[in-house]
Amino acid sequence: MRIEVSTDGGKSWGEARLLPRTDYSWYRWEFLWQPPGAGQYILMSRATNSKGETQPTEFPNKWDGRSYGNNMVFPHLVEVRALSRRP
Repeated sequence: MRIEVSTDGGKSWGEARLLPRTDYSWYRWEFLWQPPGAGQYILMSRATNSKGETQPTEFPNKWDGRSYGNNMVFPHLVEVRALSRRP
C-alpha cells in the first residue's frame, strides 16, 4: 500500500507516511506540508495497492448508475491564511 498527496491539483505527487494500523481500521497516514505562502491550494490524495493499481484521477469510463464503482480521487480546495502575530 502506498499513499501519495498532491498540493497542486495533481501536477505533482509526494509520498505520505503510513501510520501503524490497528485491527479493523482504515489505513492511516500523514503528509507534512509547508505551504509556500497564503493562497488557495488544491489538495488530493490517492492510494496504490499491492498490485500496483492506483486510484484514477479522472471519472471512470464504467458507470453503474449508482456510483458504487467510482473510486476516483477528489480535489479539495483549501485556503491558507497568514496569522498576524500579537506583540
